[in-house]
Amino acid sequence: RPPIPKHKEAALLLTCGADSGDGEDIIRRQVKLAFTVLNATLREEILWKGTDRNPDIAPLLPEIQKAAGKMQARLPILAISGDL
Repeated sequence: RPPIPKHKEAALLLTCGADSGDGEDIIRRQVKLAFTVLNATLREEILWKGTDRNPDIAPLLPEIQKAAGKMQARLPILAISGDL
């Protein structure tokens, strides 16, 4: 099928139980292929490793908020809550 006509921008928040990034590249390639069909561009990526040992997302919040801010700058209609 041809790609979906309306272009979109996307962000990827990826969690991994282990500290290694072996699966990260595989997942990124698969997501990019899917986004090609969806006519979406992957603009921001955030990887949260080691969730099996440390499920606390607090250290990652500044990075998430920074990526959300970049997306909002490109898409002014996007509403971003400060309560992530």
